[in-house]
Amino acid sequence: MTEHPGPLHSTPETAQRIWLAPEIEEPQFLVWTGEALYWIAECPKTTANDLRLRLEAGEKPADVLPPEAVVLPLHKLVSVTTDRNEASLTLNYWKAEDDLSEETWTIRDTKTRDRVFAHFHRHLGEKWQASEEKYTRLQAMRWPLILAVVVALVTAGGWWYAQTVADAGGPGKMKNWKLWLVSEALWILTPLGVLIAGGIAIALLAWWLVERLRVPPHEITLTKRE
Repeated sequence: MTEHPGPLHSTPETAQRIWLAPEIEEPQFLVWTGEALYWIAECPKTTANDLRLRLEAGEKPADVLPPEAVVLPLHKLVSVTTDRNEASLTLNYWKAEDDLSEETWTIRDTKTRDRVFAHFHRHLGEKWQASEEKYTRLQAMRWPLILAVVVALVTAGGWWYAQTVADAGGPGKMKNWKLWLVSEALWILTPLGVLIAGGIAIALLAWWLVERLRVPPHEITLTKRE
């Protein structure tokens, strides 16, 4: 990860909690302080152990962690969500004033996920409250079906335009370079290629739909109450 929600030097406080793989598989190194979260997406075990020793000795995260570490000041955190059926956590935060971003952490198992989620709940404070939503099968169908319709429409439109370009013998010269680029891509992909790509996308959405119907989402979300 190269984009940072905030400067690495913005929260130079002492680390309170350090999480390492394999408990949290992605990111592989996570430091929690009273002011911010720091994480490294990929961190070799030897490097992680060295970083941990330095942090436990009292060095500040901003002085210890490498430039590629991401720092998320807690005041930019919007919500923390987990699905009881999955071993992951999703963080929503403000990357910029009008740019709401999302980060998903992959955790080894649901037991560890519960500990990490409880750690969030405890240290974010009383203003952060948990809300629970258990989806019905009808609700679980909504997004896969909506996305499937969108993909089908895009595929149909793409096939029609690819066929038009193919019938014309290629994209030819165009003043609009963006339209030319799309035409060239569809010319290379061919109408059949568009149908194959769309079919694969719809097949993946069908698999997602089956999984959501088999085990509907059961989400718990931490948000701050003003």
